[in-house]
Amino acid sequence: MKWPGILRGAILSLILTVAAGMLPALAQGTQPVPGTPTAADSGSVAQQPAPSSSTPPSAAPAAASPATDQSPAATAEPQASTPAQRQTPSPAALTLEPGAAAQVDSWKLTLDQIEIGLSRDGINEQQLSALEQEIQPIHFAALEMANRLNDRLQTLRARLQEVAPAPKEPESGNSGATNPGTAETPAVSGEAATLTETVAQLEAVAGKARLVVVQAEQLQSRISELRRAAFTGSLTAKQPSLFAPSLWQEAYAALPRSWRSARIIAGDALAAASVPTLSTLLPAIAALVGGLLAVILSRVFLRRFTRRSSLEDEPTRFARINTAAWRVVVYGVIPALAIHTIGTAFLAGGHVPPRLEPFVRTVLVGISMLVFIDALARTILSPRAAAWRLVDLPDTVTRPTEFTVDLAVLLVIVRYLLMRLFDLTATPLALSVATSAVFSLLIVIVLALGLMHIAQARSAVEESHIMTRNERYWRLLRGVLWLSLAVIAAAAISGYVALAAFLSTQLVFAGVLLALLALIITLIDELTDAYLDTDDHQRTALARAIGVERASAKQIAILASGLVRFALIVLAGILLLLPWGFDTRQWRGWVDQVFFGFKVGDITISLSAILTALLLFLIGFAGTRAFQHWLSNSYMPHTKLDIGLRNSIGTALGYVGVVLSAAFAITYIGLDLANLAIVAGALSVGIGFGLQSVVNNFVSGLILLAERPIKEGDWIKVGSAEGNVQRISIRATELTTFDRATVIVPNSDLISGTVTNMMHDNRIGRLVLQYGVGYNSDPDKVRDILLSAAQAHPDVMQQPEPFVVFMELGDSSLNFALYTYLRDVAKTLLTRSDLNFTIFRALKDAGIEIPFPQRDLNIRTSDGLEKILAGFAPQKEKSGKS
Repeated sequence: MKWPGILRGAILSLILTVAAGMLPALAQGTQPVPGTPTAADSGSVAQQPAPSSSTPPSAAPAAASPATDQSPAATAEPQASTPAQRQTPSPAALTLEPGAAAQVDSWKLTLDQIEIGLSRDGINEQQLSALEQEIQPIHFAALEMANRLNDRLQTLRARLQEVAPAPKEPESGNSGATNPGTAETPAVSGEAATLTETVAQLEAVAGKARLVVVQAEQLQSRISELRRAAFTGSLTAKQPSLFAPSLWQEAYAALPRSWRSARIIAGDALAAASVPTLSTLLPAIAALVGGLLAVILSRVFLRRFTRRSSLEDEPTRFARINTAAWRVVVYGVIPALAIHTIGTAFLAGGHVPPRLEPFVRTVLVGISMLVFIDALARTILSPRAAAWRLVDLPDTVTRPTEFTVDLAVLLVIVRYLLMRLFDLTATPLALSVATSAVFSLLIVIVLALGLMHIAQARSAVEESHIMTRNERYWRLLRGVLWLSLAVIAAAAISGYVALAAFLSTQLVFAGVLLALLALIITLIDELTDAYLDTDDHQRTALARAIGVERASAKQIAILASGLVRFALIVLAGILLLLPWGFDTRQWRGWVDQVFFGFKVGDITISLSAILTALLLFLIGFAGTRAFQHWLSNSYMPHTKLDIGLRNSIGTALGYVGVVLSAAFAITYIGLDLANLAIVAGALSVGIGFGLQSVVNNFVSGLILLAERPIKEGDWIKVGSAEGNVQRISIRATELTTFDRATVIVPNSDLISGTVTNMMHDNRIGRLVLQYGVGYNSDPDKVRDILLSAAQAHPDVMQQPEPFVVFMELGDSSLNFALYTYLRDVAKTLLTRSDLNFTIFRALKDAGIEIPFPQRDLNIRTSDGLEKILAGFAPQKEKSGKS
């Protein structure tokens, strides 16, 4: 697959994700229980004066908090400054903002008025939203002020502790004595008094700010409780049953009245509507032309895009998913946006009276949603092309299922529009209740028929007793759907009309949202698989373009796919929960608290501080690695330090840099290192038992770096392992054998065990070669040949000089040993080979024999051997005669 295809798929996923956000537009607009108060029934609480607001604003804080007048911040008067105070700026001028106390008092007064408003009866959703919007900025501002003042208080208390430390307890026998050397000077006394006054002022304002924060949180919780109670009350309101004759009598009697109201409203609207002109219709005409062009061009593009794929009898899974997603965009998203844009442009021209404009906008949204959902259902079910179908359903079921989905959505939209129209015409309650209940039952019937069609198609699969995971999920989902339909029908019949209307609406739109979510997630998975299946050349080109390795690019692609999948699932969950009374403003408040900080005991946990500390640690870690790289590759190679010492210095600096970066990050978060030391001391007991070997290896690694009995690059022998030290880490040392295998040796074994280091102090090593020559050889000549060969080799040291030892008179040879010392013991194998080549050629040129081992064979009885030899004699005579 080419990269443009993957890019188009990514853009398509983004378009479908944005379209998914449109689905809750109708799901959130569930009709409230007929007869409940609306926003028009009463005014805003915030605009109504509180009973106690007759007091002047300046006196309100004092009335609300009598202790305020006694605080240092309120009673502080200008005093004559001493000379020391005139030379040193006052800390209060540097730490306390002007008007901070007045601002806190103003917040407190506002929250008190809101609390009085919440205690009244008959408060509606609009008023609760207005009050909550007033509370949120106060809450965040007070929280930010309290945190800021607490930080300053910590600094001032530390300064005060240095200037005026706490007096020590007098020693026994000198209780009344005063040390003259500790007497404070006037300057120090004045600074301490100023700091004490500033700390008292900040503590008073910070305490008030914290009280405001607590009060704001309590009011937000109260608003959430009232909102949940109102939502629950609206759903559980009992209305007359559908079997009650009075309900139908009242509904029938209300029909003529509702019809007359609708005719009057329509006549007034036509009379109040402005006469269309070219200037007012121009935006609508432009939107109409643009919408038609967008629909036509998108369908031409789709036809060209799918022309090659349509010729395939069995398209690939990616082709089916990609084509289906584009069909949803072309046949659903673009027409829905075009309809909504054209209608909005028409309304902007003022052709619809303001009283009818909300209803017309609702109609536009309903038509757009119906077009989009019809395209989604037709694309997933694909009743006319089984090869492009995304679900495992036979042809006899797909068309009825598509009709079921469209009809259910249409019923939900029509019911919602009728309820809005009834509100507009002030229709009596009985007609609204009957209409809503009938539509809920119609939706139940339509969905039940659809489920029956699908169940009949899948009965053959279930009778085969081969239950796959998808079949188990389908059986569970089918049970949940039947139970939901039964609850909706029972609620509609028994008089809980609002509950039936709400559940039926959420059931339909939850199914649509989950279908769209499945399509988007499947498309993202296919895009990821398409990237992973791309040939190495294209994948390498993309990896180079973003500056990572090819393997890292694959990991990034899989990780990004997982993160997008998780984000989509969270978004879908939020959209599903919104109509159930969950407020996004409250969620935003929770997110802000997590991001900007919340207190657990005396510790403030802030996600932003944690992320910043993590960033600082990564910067420190990267800086440490960069300094190590420069030190190891640029500076230390030009020094006289050996490679082992250079490696130890680089490793030690790496440990120091990581520890300092971690300490700085922990300090930035606000954790006290002293408290961490206490925790570490408490954990040391557990470490002594459970992590003893780990700590032992870590300490042993530090000893190895300090004493350097072995260094990186040394040739060592540890037990049965032999090779070069590759790396000394925190827990273990990596040893590379001559067979290129890696041996992991715990550091404690290197400290407590026996280690043979061939390169500890220097790289000099001894090489011993043994040779055997014939008995007819001249020993002096053999010695001269061996010495000359050793002295001529460049890797053999001349001091100590090589020497030859006449070892013994062997069974079949004269045995000599050549002792040499090499400058680099790592070249032992190569030097041995060179000397063997040279000495062999020299001995051969000198005619000196290198004998084979000689053995004497003694046969104790010869009778058997004589018989064998006698048997060979006649054969030799016959062969001689012939």
